[in-house]
Amino acid sequence: MSKKIFVISGLGADHEVFHKLDLPGYELIHIKWVETKKNESLAAYATKLLPQITEANPIVMGLSLGGMLALEVSKQIQTEKIISLSSAIGYDELAWYYKMAGFLRMQYWLPIYAFAKGNRFTNWLFGVNTSADKAVLQRVFDRLERDFLYWALNAVLNWHKNEKPTNMIRIHGIADLVLPLRKNTDYDWTIEKGTHLMLLDKSEEVSKAIINALK
Repeated sequence: MSKKIFVISGLGADHEVFHKLDLPGYELIHIKWVETKKNESLAAYATKLLPQITEANPIVMGLSLGGMLALEVSKQIQTEKIISLSSAIGYDELAWYYKMAGFLRMQYWLPIYAFAKGNRFTNWLFGVNTSADKAVLQRVFDRLERDFLYWALNAVLNWHKNEKPTNMIRIHGIADLVLPLRKNTDYDWTIEKGTHLMLLDKSEEVSKAIINALK
């Protein structure tokens, strides 16, 4: 019988970005997004996802925003393992330009949603090169709801500092431009030339890292 991994996707994404992973012996259970409330914290939102985690002491894996939520889940229930992909563990790990945006409250007055579209810039930023991967990213943007985007930006920019849990495995791409790799940070695996969506362009390497993490 396959062991379950409960998966929280990245901002606006769903299970499609995980479709290239090859994890023999494991079944991915994709957690669905639920409705947000204005000014709701990541911790409060994580609480609303808990009913979808139907096993005790689960393995929880999250991509980007999902990795942040997986960390918040691990504070509320006992977990066997937390796998963080292309993510951060606190506000302190965000790049300086995110912090500046938060200080200036830019998430409230910039028309950010207007830029959340598939184009040459976003393809470069997220690291997608093939026509198939570009189509996946375009579908991610197509499904991204305006209210969810602004909630997520506000919640992350108001996120507090966290310590890395002892059962967390962090896997990060060296070429990630969305959440750049930080020096002197405790990553367990780094993926050479891995971008923010390394699940698409470096799926074999990411799969091997996850399998090794679960041994």
